[in-house]
Amino acid sequence: MSPKTPPRRPARALPVAAVAVLAVVPAGASAAARPKPARLTVTSVSSPPSGLKAGDRFTVTGKVRNTGGTSSPATVALELRAGSSPKVVSPLGGDTIAKVRPGTTRTFRARVTVGRTVRLKSRDATSYLLAACVRPRRGSSAVSCRKASGRSSVAAPPAEVVPAPAPPATPAPTPATPSPTTPTTPAPDPTVFTSGARTLGDTLFPTIGNGGYDAQHYDLDLRYTVASKFLRGTVTMTAVATQDLSDFSLDLTETNDVASVTVDGAPASFALDPVDDKLVVTPPAGLHEGSTFRVAVAYGGIQTPFIDPDGSSEGWIPDADLGATAVGEPVGAMGWFPNNNVPFDKATYTTRMTVPSDFSVLGTGVLKSKEATGTADAPTSTFVWDDTDPTASYLYSVSIGRFTLNSPDPAAPVLTSPAAGGLNTPVPFYTAIDGSFIPASKAAIQAKLDRTPSILDYYADYYGVQYPFSAAGGVVPLVDVGYSLETQGKPTYATTTDTTSTGVGISTVAHENGHMYFGDGVTLTQWKDIWLNEGMTEFTSWLWQANVENGTTLAARYASNYTNSRSTTYWRIAPANPPTAADIFNTNAMYNRGATTMLSIHDILGEQRFKDMMHRWLTENMYGNVTTERFIALVKETDPTRAARWTEFFRQWLYTSYTGTPANGNKPSINVGNFDTFVLP
Repeated sequence: MSPKTPPRRPARALPVAAVAVLAVVPAGASAAARPKPARLTVTSVSSPPSGLKAGDRFTVTGKVRNTGGTSSPATVALELRAGSSPKVVSPLGGDTIAKVRPGTTRTFRARVTVGRTVRLKSRDATSYLLAACVRPRRGSSAVSCRKASGRSSVAAPPAEVVPAPAPPATPAPTPATPSPTTPTTPAPDPTVFTSGARTLGDTLFPTIGNGGYDAQHYDLDLRYTVASKFLRGTVTMTAVATQDLSDFSLDLTETNDVASVTVDGAPASFALDPVDDKLVVTPPAGLHEGSTFRVAVAYGGIQTPFIDPDGSSEGWIPDADLGATAVGEPVGAMGWFPNNNVPFDKATYTTRMTVPSDFSVLGTGVLKSKEATGTADAPTSTFVWDDTDPTASYLYSVSIGRFTLNSPDPAAPVLTSPAAGGLNTPVPFYTAIDGSFIPASKAAIQAKLDRTPSILDYYADYYGVQYPFSAAGGVVPLVDVGYSLETQGKPTYATTTDTTSTGVGISTVAHENGHMYFGDGVTLTQWKDIWLNEGMTEFTSWLWQANVENGTTLAARYASNYTNSRSTTYWRIAPANPPTAADIFNTNAMYNRGATTMLSIHDILGEQRFKDMMHRWLTENMYGNVTTERFIALVKETDPTRAARWTEFFRQWLYTSYTGTPANGNKPSINVGNFDTFVLP
């Protein structure tokens, strides 16, 4: 996110079965070797057909990513599984990927057959899921799984016909009349089901998050009427129960009227808690730990922005003439759709958005289809976007406007790496600019967005890590958001309703795309650690500006932000210890001081050690979540002989609040120039 400007308006289950995909990493490399061994994960897997029977053939596709440091082949094994503790019931086949390079993603594709001897138990469900399972590293026995959102019913093979026995040679005696018996009653389920937690303990936003399940996928099937600002439809969350659940909750504000809720297709009772913004759902039966379930919420309402603690608007930001833009940082996603609204419960998304026919929709992920819908009197268009990358709820977005789309064809154009030996491989590249901008403004905005691929190439080559998502681009709406945001894959760039505006500067484009690595790919765990997103990203944009744009040098950045700082409030907020939720976008603390902290580490370690360390940070944590403590530990692992000095450095630079004039010592005293001579306490 770019620093926010002051607001211009007032605030206001049963067990299921699965097809498992196993990517096997060959054994061999020592855990202590450098570079790091291969670390393979399956990042996506396709859904099976909705109905299957023994003997059917279908194709399974998916992606395997290597976040380790060495190349490795991957053998993908496919198995049909069933039961609450899945057991193999039929092998299906597989595929082999010859080589998965570090920081890259490869696609697998396997034509498989449902076996004719599927051993189904009476307790097994008749619906099946595709699950992708992979060993995280060489020598590890742990297996992690990723499940697709689709579900399939599998018909058992027909029963074998057994000939009737021949009649006996002599008549059988007439049996005695049996005595009446009482029908047996099935034993009650002894499982003790309990409520999922109503919070996951964020220190700055204590009500967000919901326990008892892990969200896997969201399917949003929505319709938006621009003139009335009315959003309605159904959101279906697929999740895995992490405890035996009697009831659970999702984050959703009371501005949305819920009409009905189902769990696995059965009506469920529900209640909205307007104080903590919770939709509490009680399914008709308890959900067993490890089971996959689907909760579908049908709702609607006139949309209004969610107001941040700092007074700015987020969530669904509507304009009755121009459309709407959804931006969710930090917690605005719950303002317009039900979800588990914490950064560390990442999921994939499918978006079906129907809008008036003169509007277009830019969504997260890849455009799968656009079709004319509605009637002659009320024509509409339905856009389907598919996001197969792990995405935090605050980074998921849609934008609705009268856009000039650069890519009506979902397959073109592409993000390429022009540099010889560059890491990036082609992905779809989408830009959407509101058509109301005057031609000169639109051309200026497009020219800046078109520099996105080269910026991403620079970041990939500097850190040695390929661009991590399935699509890239950007959107420039006329809806007045007030700030730019790193919406995943396609940043949302701020404008006003001025059609002569030429949009944000190129430094903002560099900043928001730096977030594709720091924030979107590797994401904070709690909001108190937002400097990990903003400080690392701002430093990364400084690198690009200095080395590509011939802009401000890193030395001049350091002097401006440390040596020459005279503001009495510049050092007031500690980046890793913001006092309130209203402070998390403080420009001085999170952006400038955070980035100067990274620049200091860069200068103290030296260029190559710094690059190697950040490569490890990205590859070991890509698609996951991190903490400040983990980053500090990594710095000390990189430079263990000076660990005590790093402890003091981080105490001053990240955790200490200074007030008063910096010239009088009211700022960190350990710095690049005296790091090795500073007298430790």
